[in-house]
Amino acid sequence: MDMLTDPNDELIDAPSITKAVLFVDVVASTAYVRRNGDQQWRSAVRSHERAARAVVERHHGSVESFTGDGFLILFDDPADAVECAVRLQFANDVQHLFEIRIGLEYGEVLPFGPGRYVGYAIHIASRITDLSGPGQITMSDRCYWSARCRAAIPPTEQREVELRGADAPVTVHVIQADHRA
Repeated sequence: MDMLTDPNDELIDAPSITKAVLFVDVVASTAYVRRNGDQQWRSAVRSHERAARAVVERHHGSVESFTGDGFLILFDDPADAVECAVRLQFANDVQHLFEIRIGLEYGEVLPFGPGRYVGYAIHIASRITDLSGPGQITMSDRCYWSARCRAAIPPTEQREVELRGADAPVTVHVIQADHRA
């Protein structure tokens, strides 16, 4: 039996759908827990989650999973995803308990079960998040150009990068940590 699949879950056999995939990752979460303890971490994460969910809902996104120190969020519209990322990362009215890094991709995902998704776009979004430094937003070229006409995107630095598992170099756009909305 596959340990990752609950035998009571009903697998969904549905076609792929196009979504903007946004990962939020808390920077240095393990060090935070080591310094402050599990109880303080849980309290801080709850506050962070509430604040993040409120921003995500205002931008028509859906928090699909919580990873212990971050979120996987899906959007129908990449412009909403980019604007949500900018707000989460840079808005002065969003409580910043931690430094975060954000990665975005726009592509096909497959429903896997209730509230669960798989797909290449999720893998790429995760790899792009890994490229982001503290306070940065990094997005794929596809996400950038799909959102550009409808989203207020701060200036970006374009880079060609190698992503683990990708066939060829990928173009990403980085919004630097010193930007403020």
